[in-house]
Amino acid sequence: MTVGAGWGGVQNMVARNVLEDSTLSFLGPLWASYMVTLDSVWSVGAEVGYHEAKGRWLSNDTDPPPGVRAIPVPYKKHTVHLAACAELVWFHGRWITLASSGSLGIALTGHSGNNLPLASTDIAYHLGVVSMRVTGDVGFRLELGYGYRGMINAGMSFVM
Repeated sequence: MTVGAGWGGVQNMVARNVLEDSTLSFLGPLWASYMVTLDSVWSVGAEVGYHEAKGRWLSNDTDPPPGVRAIPVPYKKHTVHLAACAELVWFHGRWITLASSGSLGIALTGHSGNNLPLASTDIAYHLGVVSMRVTGDVGFRLELGYGYRGMINAGMSFVM
């Protein structure tokens, strides 16, 4: 089992549309995965994750009357993702394991802000280009990738 937190990635896309007077705070992505080892190279499993952005948001679609300054509106977006995942170990040393991974699943998103509250479903994916795990019953994991877990992930792994 692995639990961790990430930075960046597709779930931070809302930050690209934020204008100067906005104040948004982000939580996550936070995630947990459970993997079953098939052999010395392959593992498969499932993961669940959470990401949230909230605060006051001034977006491009906040259209004030001419001569009036737009006022940021309260905004909140939260996403839960569920995915199947696989990992390929390509180097296994005494204390360090190097691997690549991928996951594919569903993202359930709810947000409220400028418009009426919305709920949507999307594809959740993550491609871990390289991850380094310090092995043992309790280990440390660092990963570079892209997707719903973020671009940089750090976490702990536990042998169960």
